[in-house]
Amino acid sequence: MITASLSGTRKDREPAQAAGLRRSLRVLSGMILARRGTAATLIAAGVLLAGVQLTEATLFGAIIDSLTREEPTLPAALSWGALGLLGIVLSAVVALFADRLAHRIKVMGLNTAYERVITLPPRASERGGSGRILRTLVAGSDALFAVSITLFREHVTAVAAVLLVLPLAMSINIKLSVVLIALALLFALAFSVVTRHAQSGQRAVEARVQEVYSRVGDVVPNVAIVQAFGRLAIEAEAMRSMTGNVLKAQYPVLGWWAMLAILTRSAGTLALIVTVTIGAVLVSRGEASVGEVVTFVGFATLIIGKLDQIGSGLTRIFVQAPTLGALADLLDARTGDESGGNPELTPEGGAVRFEDVSFRFPDGGGGLANVSFEAKPGQTIALVGPTGSGKTTTLALLQRFRDPQSGRILIDGQDVKAHSLASVRSALGVVFQDAGLLNRSVAENLLVAKPGASTDEMEDALARAELLDAVRRKPGGLGFVVGERGENLSGGERQRLAIARALLKDAPILLLDEATSALDPATEGKVKRALDEARRGRTTLAIAHRLSTIADADLILVLEAGRIAERGTYRELLAKGGLFARLVAEAEDGETLPAPVSVAA
Repeated sequence: MITASLSGTRKDREPAQAAGLRRSLRVLSGMILARRGTAATLIAAGVLLAGVQLTEATLFGAIIDSLTREEPTLPAALSWGALGLLGIVLSAVVALFADRLAHRIKVMGLNTAYERVITLPPRASERGGSGRILRTLVAGSDALFAVSITLFREHVTAVAAVLLVLPLAMSINIKLSVVLIALALLFALAFSVVTRHAQSGQRAVEARVQEVYSRVGDVVPNVAIVQAFGRLAIEAEAMRSMTGNVLKAQYPVLGWWAMLAILTRSAGTLALIVTVTIGAVLVSRGEASVGEVVTFVGFATLIIGKLDQIGSGLTRIFVQAPTLGALADLLDARTGDESGGNPELTPEGGAVRFEDVSFRFPDGGGGLANVSFEAKPGQTIALVGPTGSGKTTTLALLQRFRDPQSGRILIDGQDVKAHSLASVRSALGVVFQDAGLLNRSVAENLLVAKPGASTDEMEDALARAELLDAVRRKPGGLGFVVGERGENLSGGERQRLAIARALLKDAPILLLDEATSALDPATEGKVKRALDEARRGRTTLAIAHRLSTIADADLILVLEAGRIAERGTYRELLAKGGLFARLVAEAEDGETLPAPVSVAA
C-alpha cells in the first residue's frame, strides 16, 4: 500500500515537473531570443573555444610523437602555443559577454514581469498575494541570471566539446576512442544516479524549509498574540522541532552531495589511470603511438570536466524550474485589460448607468444581482448597506477591476466594456478609505493623478483640500516624503492628500469610500469640507458612512445581499421605516453608520 502510494505520488509529480521544466525553458528561450544577436555570437565563440581546446590536445599529442621520432617540433610547438593564447582570449571574451548577457536577461525578466504585475487586477495582490508576487519577481529574475550565465559561460562550450570529440577521436584511434566513450558513459551514469538521489532528498528538505518559513511568517506578524497568551516557550520549542526535522532530512542529502563532489574530483584521475594503462598496452602492441595516448589523456580529462559542467547545468535548471515556472505563470496571468484595440471612451457630463447588472465571485459568494440605477451628471449617489451587501463590488465593476456576468455599465451612454480600460479609468477619480499613498514625496503622489502638473496646479489642489498650509510646514514642502502608506502623515492629512489627488485629476466622476477612522472635530470638519469640494460639479458614487454625506445625497441606494433593497432620498427612506431606517437608528449614538468590512474588489 505504501509503495503503491509513493509510486502514484511519483507518477503524479513527474508530469508536473516536466510541465514546470517546459515553462521554464519557454521563459528562458524567450529572453534569449530577445537578445539573439549577442546569444548567437556567444554560441559561435563557445563552439570555437571547444574546437580550440580539442585541437590543443591533438596538437600536443602530435608534438610528443615528433619528439619520440626526433622530428622538428618548433612549428607545431609555436602553433600549440598560439592556440593556447587564442583559447585564453576566447575564454575571456565568452566570460565577459556571458556576464553582460546574463545581467541583461535578468533585468529584462524583471522589467517584463513588473510591467505584467502592474496590469493585474487588484485582487491578484490580496490575501498574501503581494508577498508571493514579490518573491516571484526577485527569485525569478535571479534564476534567469543563474541559469543563463552558466549556459553561455560554460555549457555551450561543454556541449560542443562533447559533440566534436567523438568524430575527432575516431579519426585518430578507434580503440582509444572506445575507451574514451566507455569512460564518458560510466561517468555520466554515475553522475546521473548520484544526482537523482541528491535531488530527490533535496526536494524533501526544501519542503521542510518552506514549513519553517511559513511558521515564521505566521508568528512574526502575530507576535503580540503569542506574547499575550504566554506561548513564547511553546512557539520556540515548535521552531526547534521543525528545524531539527530539516537537519534530519538534510544529513542524508549531504552524503549524496559529498559523494558527487568525490566523484567529480576523482573521475579525472581515474580516467587518466585507465587511459594511460590501456594506452600503454596498445603502444606495446604497436596499435597506438605515445602521442595518441597523450592526446586521449587530454580528451578524457577534458570530456570528464565538460560532462560535469553539463550535469551541473542540468541540475541547476531542474532546481530553478519551479521558480522559473512561477515566473512563467506570472507572465501568462490574465491582466485586467482585455480591451485590446477598443475605442477610447469620451466622457461628456459624467452620467453613470447600471442596467440589470449581475456579478458573482468565482467561489459563488457575494456579488450583485440585477442592479439597475442611474446617476445623472453632478448627482451624488450614496451606497449604504450591511457588510457584504455589494457596495465595494459596485464601485469595482465601474472601474472594471472585474466585469459583470450580465448587464451593462455605461458612462455617458457608452458601455465601459466596449472601450479601452485606460480611457474608462481616466474618467474616474477615486478617494477610498485607505488613501493609497506611495512611499514618495507629496508632489510625486499628486503627479500620479496628473503627470506633468505644475507646482501651481498641485498647490491649488492642496489648498482646495485644505492641506496646503500643513504641507508647507513639512520639511521640504511638496518634496516631503509621506512614508510607507503615508505613515509620516496624520489620518486626516492622508485623507485630504487623497482628496487633493482626485481634485488634481479633475475627472467627471468621483468614486468615494468615506473613511470611518476616528478624527477630532477640527480634522473631521476639514475632511468634510474637502470632500464637499471634491464632489462639487462631479457625479459622485459614495460608499457613505457619515450621516451628513448621506443626508446631502441626491439618491440613496440601500443594498442587501447584492440587491437594491431600497432607494430614495434621506427623508423618504426614513419615512419608510425599513432597512435604511434601522441602519440609521443603529448609528444614532455615533455620527457614522456601522463600518463595513468591504467585499474584495
